[in-house]
Amino acid sequence: MNPGGCCYITTPNIYSFHGLLGGPALTLLKNRKLGYLGYENCYSPGFLANLMEKSGFVDIEYGVLQTGELFGTFYQLIPFLGAPFYRFLRKASYFLESRQSVFGFMSYSIGYRRK
Repeated sequence: MNPGGCCYITTPNIYSFHGLLGGPALTLLKNRKLGYLGYENCYSPGFLANLMEKSGFVDIEYGVLQTGELFGTFYQLIPFLGAPFYRFLRKASYFLESRQSVFGFMSYSIGYRRK
């Protein structure tokens, strides 16, 4: 990477519904016979920032993206819960994601190279 460059990384967050419950399921899906299922890994924002630091980046910022999907999105498909419950969870997710940097659907980290 060039001096003065910038790197921006996003991944699913390990501290989300997807990461905590989906992680073990994705491990089972990582099977060549099943094709392209289970390809992604989940990481925390702090882990991504640590990787950036080890790679020589400075002025590192990290946190969670405000997606509204901390609790997942499948609730809207459950007939007795439906869209109203999904909207409530989405608002709760935005509220939580905007007030801290650990729990959220997507982790991010931004780092810069010295000039």
